[in-house]
Amino acid sequence: MSAASTASSPTRAQLVHLVKAALQKGPQFQNELQRRAAAGEGLVLRGVKFEADILREALVCEDHPKKETVHQKPDECGETAASESLKDGPPSEGCPPSAPSAVAQTASGARWTPPGGAARWTPGPVSDALLAARAAMECENAEPFCRSVRVIGGAKVGLLQKPEALGKPIDHLSDGQVVEVIARCHLLREGRVYLRLKSKVAWVCTRSRKIFSKIVLTGADTDELLEPAQCAEMEASEAMVLLPAVDVQGNAVPTGEEWSMLPTMASQASSAESAVFEDSQPMSQDVSEEPPLEDMVEDHAETGEEEVDEEAHDDEVDGSENEKLEEQQATKRFRVVISSCPIMATPEIFRQGAKPVKMLKLNNEFNADGVFYSPAEHRAYLHLKDGRGWVCERARADMYRFAVKPLAAGERSHRKRKVPVSHRMAKVVAFRGGDTGGATKLTKENLMKNTRGKVVSKKKSMASKKAYHEGAAVFKWTAAVKKAREELGLRGFVAVKKGTPVYEKAKEIYSANQSNGTPKR
Repeated sequence: MSAASTASSPTRAQLVHLVKAALQKGPQFQNELQRRAAAGEGLVLRGVKFEADILREALVCEDHPKKETVHQKPDECGETAASESLKDGPPSEGCPPSAPSAVAQTASGARWTPPGGAARWTPGPVSDALLAARAAMECENAEPFCRSVRVIGGAKVGLLQKPEALGKPIDHLSDGQVVEVIARCHLLREGRVYLRLKSKVAWVCTRSRKIFSKIVLTGADTDELLEPAQCAEMEASEAMVLLPAVDVQGNAVPTGEEWSMLPTMASQASSAESAVFEDSQPMSQDVSEEPPLEDMVEDHAETGEEEVDEEAHDDEVDGSENEKLEEQQATKRFRVVISSCPIMATPEIFRQGAKPVKMLKLNNEFNADGVFYSPAEHRAYLHLKDGRGWVCERARADMYRFAVKPLAAGERSHRKRKVPVSHRMAKVVAFRGGDTGGATKLTKENLMKNTRGKVVSKKKSMASKKAYHEGAAVFKWTAAVKKAREELGLRGFVAVKKGTPVYEKAKEIYSANQSNGTPKR
């Protein structure tokens, strides 16, 4: 049966192995082998002849490993349907047993299929550790946290694709609903805690997305806090104690409504727009029915009252002074205590597309006249007095760290001049109230502007005025030069020095007037 009858002839198992290796050439060669095996024809390959039974056995052995991973159910006798042996004889070495119908199917040209009712493998439930690892991939700060939580507060809780309060919710949890969570993430940037659901690829926040101080999630069985201890260690705002409350437009908030549950920025902006619209409307009839100004003046003249009420005028002056004093008390000075702090055009530091107007550096100082509190962010925004914009009291990257601090009463400024002041500009800088860096000891109280607009010392200016009188020699010489210029008909700048006509003429006039007295100016 073999192609060689010598002692070195290959065994049956080796021939089957050679045919199996040849089957890797491609589907065309495999179809040719199936056709020859079905027709009972042999094959000569590399000088070795392979009978039809060897080809059929190689085809069966080639199909069997592909079905080896299928888990089959045992029958009533405790044996699997795939464990039946072939009726044509025992299998060769290295070839697993096959079903009786396998050879017939191969002989007819069909592919081998596993006998019996083979069960398909299905994956089991995902473990909590694997879900926690996936949550760590979604948020790098996530940690395993397996709990059953319940929605409280009588409101719906939004499900977010990412742990971000500004994200759009994809679904909601109703009040009283209990869900399983497998991970927890604490974002220092927002100061919020997010929980990863077990049943869905979504995150929920323990606090309300509109009101930071409102807790909406708690333990299902007990009222345990789901947030770490660091959340309870947040320091109170100092600016909200020192400064008056303002809205998003920088206008003062009515008394009694400073730190109540303020509406959101959008509602305040809309209310401000409506207020502007109302101001643009025509005046009411009650205001238009007031008597004209001429009639009021005539009535006032007929009554014989004084035209100016001195007491009312004094009250107005006192009121204006009180307003200035209140404005000074409402304005506070702050200093930047971190590396950089942005100035925003609106009190929204996390708004998408918001860019800072300017950046304040460490130890920079500024004056603020109001503070706006954002309930959603739980941040206080300081309104700059010069109108440049808003400065957030807390750091952008860390909710628990202050970006600015108020200066205490009497505390000196840390500002230092990078470029030293020259002696020529020292008086000007001191007159403006700036830091001269020791270039001069004069202060603003010791300086003044002369008639030409130059900053000079008050003491020297008074001394010069006192020295320049009619009896002084400098006064006489100035008068002589003026008269000499008039007599010579000179205009513009002319140097008065020895040898020039104007000098000789002025000296002649000065010498002549020494005995006769000082000429009039």
